[in-house]
Amino acid sequence: MKRLLAALLAIIALIPFIGVFTNDPEVQPPEDPPVIEPVDPEPQPQEPLIEEKVEITLISPEKDKTMILVNEEIQEYLSIYHKGIGQNYYRYMTDHFIGNQVVNLKWQISREPEFTVVYLSTRPDMKDADEYLCREDHLDISNLYTGKDYYWQICAVYRDYAVMSETGHFHTEETPRIVLIEGVSNTRDIGGCYTENGTCLNQGMIYRTASADNVTEYGRKQADEDLHIKTELDLRDAGESGTRLEKSPLGEAVRYINAPGILYTNITKEAYWPSARDIFKVFADKDNYPILVHCRAGRDRTGTAMIVILGLCGVPEETIYKDYELSFFSRAGTEMQEEGREVEILLGYVSDLMKNLHRFGDENTTLAGCCRNYLLKIGLTDEEIETIRLIMTGDAGIELPHRKTDVRIPEIRTYE
Repeated sequence: MKRLLAALLAIIALIPFIGVFTNDPEVQPPEDPPVIEPVDPEPQPQEPLIEEKVEITLISPEKDKTMILVNEEIQEYLSIYHKGIGQNYYRYMTDHFIGNQVVNLKWQISREPEFTVVYLSTRPDMKDADEYLCREDHLDISNLYTGKDYYWQICAVYRDYAVMSETGHFHTEETPRIVLIEGVSNTRDIGGCYTENGTCLNQGMIYRTASADNVTEYGRKQADEDLHIKTELDLRDAGESGTRLEKSPLGEAVRYINAPGILYTNITKEAYWPSARDIFKVFADKDNYPILVHCRAGRDRTGTAMIVILGLCGVPEETIYKDYELSFFSRAGTEMQEEGREVEILLGYVSDLMKNLHRFGDENTTLAGCCRNYLLKIGLTDEEIETIRLIMTGDAGIELPHRKTDVRIPEIRTYE
């Protein structure tokens, strides 16, 4: 027992030294594991963003197509015309001018734009183009000139860039220029026909119509934006419309002139010369153009004045008759009821007027010379007469405005 107790005491005495003998200098206590910073992966090459190419396709009119701007009845009339044939069409007693005056432009864009601008010009370089703001893929254009080349482009506009189409081209057939003014009947341009020496009368200067009293708001817009009417010459007697007009129904910006017209041969009689002088002096002032001239139907008093203007410019008599008989395609021009002899009677009045005009010259004087002599006789000057002739057959320096939009077009983008 004593021996066991001695052994335990010996062991207890050695305990402080055990760590010394077991502490291996090569063995270190474990350290905290190192902190490994995350490493970003190597960037992978990205495919470049490719923006979809915008493609604009012009659909109609087809390239180089010829557009006929009069309806089939008038096409027939023009192809078989002889004096008096208008009786065949007089029976319509409605506005058979309507038809084919509108050209539908149509296109397709591969990516829908915010809006488009349509450019239309008579010049291949697209200078002086009319501009139309459009949010559809088509646009109706009316009241185009006849016998003209037209060029058009579509501009597709996006938020920060725009894309322009190729240039399209179409042609309008040489026909009388029937125009549209909503609410007004018997409306056409006296330009577009040819003189004896082959000169084409300028379009857009003189429009002949029936009364404009019932013009609609849209008709006013057509008269302003399409035709740029500056002066309305009313050949009715004051108050004939039921009230004495003080301003033009076409709008505040249109100058209104009332000068009572003269029927057929009366215009050559001396008693009517002062009234005739007042009428033709309106056409001798460049500041009045474009002019819309009318009476009630646009056939008799208006026709009388236009016969003198066309004759002065050198238009052949057959063409003057052909223009006159176009009134029989309109409602306003077919109000006379004479048991099927309406055209025969009316053309008799025109023939008598032609004979009376020829009395202002000799047998060798052309109709143009006779009309010139007549205008001198009633009180116009040589300069005024030449102004009328130059406006219709030459370049009188009258520039018509072009339709413009007020939208901002961003940078035009092109593709290789």
